[in-house]
Amino acid sequence: RGIVRHRQGDLRSAEADYRAAVARIGDGDPVLLARALINLSTLDVQRGRPSGAVRGLERARTAIEDREQPLLRAFVEHNLGVALSVRGDVVDALAAFDRADRSYRSVGDSRTRLAVVSTDRAATMLSAGLLGEADRESSAALETLDAGELGADRAEAALLAARVRLALADRARATAALDVAAESFEHAGRTSWLPIVDLLRVEVDALDGPTPALARRARRVAHALEAAKWDRPARDALLLCGRLALQAGSVGAARQAFDGIVRSGVERSPFDQSAYWLARASLAEAEGDVRAARRAVTRGLRALWDSRLARSHFELRAHASRHALAFADLGYRLSVDGGRAREFIERVDIVNRLASLPTSTRSPADPHVRALLEELHGVRLRSAGSDPGSSDAVALERRRRELERSIANAARLGLASSAAGAVSTGALIDALGETSLFVAAILDNTIHRAVLRRGRARFEEGIDAESIGAAIDSQLLAVARQQRPARSKESAEASVVLLEAASEELDRLVPDSIRRAGGPVVVVVPGRLTSVCWGTLPSLRHRPVVVSPSWTAWHFAHRRREVATTSRVLLVAGPDLEFAHAECSTAAARYPDRMVDVVSDVATTREKLAVADIAHFACHGTFRRDNPLFSSLLLEDGSLTFYDLEQSARVPHTVVLSACDVGRTRSLHGAAVLGLATSLLHLGVASVIAPLTRVNDARSLDLMARLHERLAAGDDPATALANAALLPDGALDPAASPFVCFGS
Repeated sequence: RGIVRHRQGDLRSAEADYRAAVARIGDGDPVLLARALINLSTLDVQRGRPSGAVRGLERARTAIEDREQPLLRAFVEHNLGVALSVRGDVVDALAAFDRADRSYRSVGDSRTRLAVVSTDRAATMLSAGLLGEADRESSAALETLDAGELGADRAEAALLAARVRLALADRARATAALDVAAESFEHAGRTSWLPIVDLLRVEVDALDGPTPALARRARRVAHALEAAKWDRPARDALLLCGRLALQAGSVGAARQAFDGIVRSGVERSPFDQSAYWLARASLAEAEGDVRAARRAVTRGLRALWDSRLARSHFELRAHASRHALAFADLGYRLSVDGGRAREFIERVDIVNRLASLPTSTRSPADPHVRALLEELHGVRLRSAGSDPGSSDAVALERRRRELERSIANAARLGLASSAAGAVSTGALIDALGETSLFVAAILDNTIHRAVLRRGRARFEEGIDAESIGAAIDSQLLAVARQQRPARSKESAEASVVLLEAASEELDRLVPDSIRRAGGPVVVVVPGRLTSVCWGTLPSLRHRPVVVSPSWTAWHFAHRRREVATTSRVLLVAGPDLEFAHAECSTAAARYPDRMVDVVSDVATTREKLAVADIAHFACHGTFRRDNPLFSSLLLEDGSLTFYDLEQSARVPHTVVLSACDVGRTRSLHGAAVLGLATSLLHLGVASVIAPLTRVNDARSLDLMARLHERLAAGDDPATALANAALLPDGALDPAASPFVCFGS
C-alpha cells in the first residue's frame, strides 16, 4: 500500500505505511526489512531529509551483510549514493555509486539499471561542478533509457539531463529534455512530478532575464510543490522566486519567498546553505542593510569551507569552487563600496581557498590507480605507432578515453587527502615581512586592486579589464615569437616592439605603492591574469615575483620553503630535444657537493622524485585543455601526468619545468585554474618555475645554468629566477620572458 501511495504522490500516507511496515518487521526478516528501508529512504530524500535516509540505508546494509543478496545490496548502495549526494557528501556518494555499479554487474543486471545509476551519478557530478562529465553521463544514460521500457526512469533521467544542460546555459537542449520528461511522467501516470518540470521551465525562461512575471510563476510552482509534499523542490522554487523577484526589483516579494525557506525546515546540504545565504545577502544589500549582507556572505562561504568537499581530492575542490565564486561579485562589491581593503583581500582568499590549498597529508599510492596508469602509458605508446584512422588507432583512442575516466574517478575516491586549514591575516602579515601582497579581482569589467604591505591594506584605482585582456594576448604572442629563430632582422625587431608595447600596457596592473616600495611581490589574481609574463613588466623587471592562487596557498608554500634543504637534485632529460642532456649536465655542474640523479625514463623518474629536493625537467610537454590534469611531460619511454606525480609518496620543494607551454592553465568557472604547473602546488610542491609559452631550447641553456647556480647558492626560486633573467649587461634575457614562478 505504501508503494502504491508513493507512486500516486501521496507522500505523507506513504511515509506512515513505510514506517509501520519497518516497525512490524523489526529484525524478523532482514531481507524484507531492507526492502522497506529502501522505500522509506527514497521518500525521505524526496521530502528533504537525506540524513534520515542515510541512517535507514546503513541499517539496511547491516541487516543483509551476511546474506547472499547481491541485487538487494546493489539497491541499498544505489539509494545510499542518492541520499549522500543530496546531503552534499560528494565523495562518499560517488563511492556508493561505484559499489552499486559493481553489484549490478555481478548479477548480470541490464544496461537499463546501470543507466539509472549513471543518471544519479551525473546528478552528483552536477552538484560538484563537474559539468562536462555530468553532461556526457546524463546524455548517455538518457539515450540508453530511450530504448528501454522503464518510463519513470526515463523521465527522471530526462529531468536530470535538463538540469545539467540548464547549468551549461544550453536552452535548446534543456527544453528538449524537459519535453521528454513531461511526456514520460504523464505516460507513467506520475503526474505529481510535473510541477518539478514546471520549475525547471521557469529556470530555462529566466536565462533570458528576470521579470516579475517569472517570479510569480516560480511562486505558483512552489505552492504546487508544497501541496504535493515535494519539500526540497518547493524550497528550491522559493529560492528561485526570491532571486527573480529581487533581480526584477520586487524586494518585498523576495523577502516573503526567503522567509518561506526558513519556515520550511528542510535539511540543507552545504551547497543549498550557500545558495540560501547568497540570496539573503543579496536581499540585505537591496534593503540597504550592508552589515547583514556582509554577515550572510561570510556564513555562506563558511558553509562551503566546513563541508566535507573542502577536504576532498583537489580536482573536486577546483570544480566545486563555482559555488564560492557565486559570492564573489557581491562580496567584492560590498568591500569595494565600503572602502574595506583588508576585507576585500580576505574575501578573495576565501573564494579562491577552496580550490587552491595543498593537501595537508599525503595518502599512500593507490595500486589500482598505478595499474591503470601503467596501462594508459602502454596504450599511448601503441597509439603513437599505429596508423591514424586505422581500426587499431580508433580502438586505442577509445581505450585511452576509458582509462582516463577511470583514473580520474579512482583518484577522486582513493586519494582524497585533507586540505590544509586557513591562515589568519596576522600570520600572513608576519610571514610577508617586507614582501608586498598584490590582490586583484574583476568586477563589472573593472580590475579592482588592493595591496597589503607592512600590515597596511589599501585599495588602488581600478582599471579596465578589456584593454588588459587584449594586452595579455599581445604579450603572449610577442613572447612566443621571440622564442622562435627570427626569419629576419625586421621580424625580430617587430617582436621586441610588440612585447614592449604590451608590457607597458600591462604595467598598469602594478599598483603604484608596489612600484615605489621595490622588493619581492606576491601576486594573487583571477584566472586570465595568471597568463601575464610578470617578469617583462617594466616596474617588476629584476624583482622577485611569485604568482599564487591564494594568500593561504602562498603561506603554506612559504612555510615549507622556510624548512627546506637541498641535498638531492633530480634532472630529467626527455627525447627529441637537442639540448636536453646538455641542459641537465650544465645544471648538474652547479651542485658539486649535492647528490645528483640524471634520468630519462618513467620508472626511474618516479622512484627518484620521492627523494629529490629539487627536480628539473628538460623535456617536451603537452597541455590538454580538455583535461589539464592529463597534461604531460614526455620522457624516453612514456609520459608523466599529474596523476603519475600524485602517486609519489613525497614531492620536491622546487620543480623547474623548462618544457614549452607547461605553465599554461585552464580557468574553471572564472576562479580555480588547472594546469600541470599549478597542480604541482596542490601536491605540496612549494615553488614551480615554468613557461607560459614555447621556449627556445638553445637560448634557455644559459638561462637554466644561471638559475641553478642561484638555487645552489641558496636563493629562493623567485629571487633565483629574477637574478638569472639578467644578462651580464643588466638587460633582460629574452629567453627568460616566458618563465613565471608559481607558489612561493
